[in-house]
Amino acid sequence: METRAAKNQAVRGELLYYLTTVYPYGAGLSLIQRELDFLGYSRAAEEIDDHVAYLEERGFVVVEEFPGRDPRRRVRLVRLTDLGVDYYNGRLPVDPGVYVERT
Repeated sequence: METRAAKNQAVRGELLYYLTTVYPYGAGLSLIQRELDFLGYSRAAEEIDDHVAYLEERGFVVVEEFPGRDPRRRVRLVRLTDLGVDYYNGRLPVDPGVYVERT
């Protein structure tokens, strides 16, 4: 049986994986949520925010805000950093909170 910590590690790893597919561009949280759902890691938006915050604290991603079509709303995009690319590609030591399958 997979522990909660292991599930969180896997979700963060899949989040990094997805961001490598759109790198150097970013993705909105709703798109990330749909992609994680497609990959079998359905999560609520608030939980995804927590995972993004974890990755941002480690410098693997950056969250950028842009004006939306409606001036009262902002669009948040999550973008992989160079450090995040290096981590995903195995060039950095393992982070215990992020599982990336090493080949």
